[in-house]
Amino acid sequence: MNPVISLFISGTLTTLWVAIVGLSIGMTVGCAAGIMSSKRLASPIMARCIQIYVFVMQGTPLYVQLLLACFALPQLLRMHISPLTAGCITIGLNSVAYVAQIVRGGINSIPAGQWEAAYVLGYSQRATLWYIILPQVIRTVLPSLVNETISLVKESSIMGAVGVVELTKVAKDAVSRTLEPHWFLIAAGIYLAITGLLGLVAHALERKFDYDKGN
Repeated sequence: MNPVISLFISGTLTTLWVAIVGLSIGMTVGCAAGIMSSKRLASPIMARCIQIYVFVMQGTPLYVQLLLACFALPQLLRMHISPLTAGCITIGLNSVAYVAQIVRGGINSIPAGQWEAAYVLGYSQRATLWYIILPQVIRTVLPSLVNETISLVKESSIMGAVGVVELTKVAKDAVSRTLEPHWFLIAAGIYLAITGLLGLVAHALERKFDYDKGN
């Protein structure tokens, strides 16, 4: 196999790994933060802390956050952190801010009457959230979460700046070695394939939710 093709395969796998880890952090912590900062469920202190976190993460460039995680954080903690680990954590924590906003907005969009009706029927706050509110929120916020996932895949390309051999860095190195710019087109095609597949999965999920809603 052509060595450059092998590097592209390895770079694509690294990109997917970064996306999966970042998405896992972003979705789990972000959904929890979105729930805890919603109008019905937030405590004043918790809501304020989440608002500050979102403000900081959305108000600073992801690249600067990555540099801080790679170079400042190891010195602060006095421990070695690999660029790949720092990058995964950075992308995940950045995604938390956006997912939290999406989920919070979805929960806040549910009419207050649905909460009250559930309480009248004897549902606890937790049961109301789990069985009545969240199923509706998922249908509402799914397109936005898919867009965030796609953005996360593309944002992983900045990790080449700190030495992580992901897809974009592989393409850049291949062009430097061969002086053939078509490697950039190949990288773009791979990104399109990944994001296109995510779009198809999202479309299938939307159809499933619409079908379930209709039944």
